[in-house]
Amino acid sequence: MNEDIANQFNDELTADERIEWCGKPYQGIFFEKEDIVRLIPNLVFSSLFVFIFLRFFLNIISFLGTVVFIILSTLVTFSAISMLAGKLIIGPWRRRKTVYAVTNQRIIIISGIENRNIKSIRLNGLKEINVSYRKNGKGIIRFGNAVETPWDSRYTTHLYYLVERNVYIPEFEMIDDVKKVYNLIKKLQNESI
Repeated sequence: MNEDIANQFNDELTADERIEWCGKPYQGIFFEKEDIVRLIPNLVFSSLFVFIFLRFFLNIISFLGTVVFIILSTLVTFSAISMLAGKLIIGPWRRRKTVYAVTNQRIIIISGIENRNIKSIRLNGLKEINVSYRKNGKGIIRFGNAVETPWDSRYTTHLYYLVERNVYIPEFEMIDDVKKVYNLIKKLQNESI
């Protein structure tokens, strides 16, 4: 067990609680299947839009044409640019500030770029665990039911009464030996019953 990571949980543990596993998410850049499915159409549409408007505005060579082209192409490509920025800059920065722990009683996630955010999930109340992993052993463990919140970065979007809402699902994102951690959580759950 990594002592530097384990020490970050000292203030969160109760007297009879002990850390069974702790870790950090993968620190590099990675894309999930869902990201690629969203990113490719955004990039294709943005590129097409820029190409069409570039052809149109180059025929009307004027200062106003250039300004309108820059504004419109920036607005259209904003979603692709923001998605790439999130994956290439914000994601790795956020993961650098995130640590995970599994204790004999609960799962603890400490994260936050500016503020320290602590998410605690009791093992005996956890009803749902979803695991996905890659061939290299790295993977994601998602815990429990979704909790609606507009502020968290990991979310899925649902349409509910025609209003878009962000739904946060607590998770261990791209950890090493995900099957080992999953089996440990299941074992601890059985012991706590």
